[in-house]
Amino acid sequence: MNKKTVILSRGYKGKLNNKNVNLIKTYDEILTDDPFLSGDEVNLIAHKTKNAAVITCADRVKGAKFAKEKLNAEILIMDDGFSNRKIYKDLNIILVDSKKMFGNNFVLPLGPLREPVCEIKRADKIIIVNKENDSHSTAEEFIQKFKIPYVNCNIIRDKIYNIKTNEPLKDKKPAVAFSGIGQPEQFFRSLSADFDIKETVSFDDHFSYDINTIKMLNS
Repeated sequence: MNKKTVILSRGYKGKLNNKNVNLIKTYDEILTDDPFLSGDEVNLIAHKTKNAAVITCADRVKGAKFAKEKLNAEILIMDDGFSNRKIYKDLNIILVDSKKMFGNNFVLPLGPLREPVCEIKRADKIIIVNKENDSHSTAEEFIQKFKIPYVNCNIIRDKIYNIKTNEPLKDKKPAVAFSGIGQPEQFFRSLSADFDIKETVSFDDHFSYDINTIKMLNS
């Protein structure tokens, strides 16, 4: 399939004015290669996709019109767009954590959900994500009740390496683990097979690291 594809994101935590449409990447060139401006996830998407344009805009309808009229988009992929009801979608895909599933099943602010669990019925496909090589069975049994096609996805770590030399780290040495992601516990547990984790430090999701952060971690 060779169709013009545009990825539309809100650009969470990015410093650009997302009331406007921001063209982060054309089909073949990154125009804004700064995660502080575009947002860290958007920057990663721009680098990891080929032959796809990337735009940010808080107004999804406005962004979709830009993609169609200015970029001649034939396929529009919305990052985190399930709850948006203003744009008709040909395909809704939901990711479900095989272990946490839907947390306490409450919507914000009492729980992690943006919509009641029953709204899963609007999904066309479900991906059950396994982050720790656990069984998918509990999540599978729950998802099967909705009679929605699903697939299992296992996250396999590639390597842990020295960012200065790019050399892989193999010895089980004492280490301090830190992260700036939501729900970091699974990440920390995944490191225990290779490192003697003495301490863990959790920053806010999408945390912006600076020199003071590095000094603190080295102290």
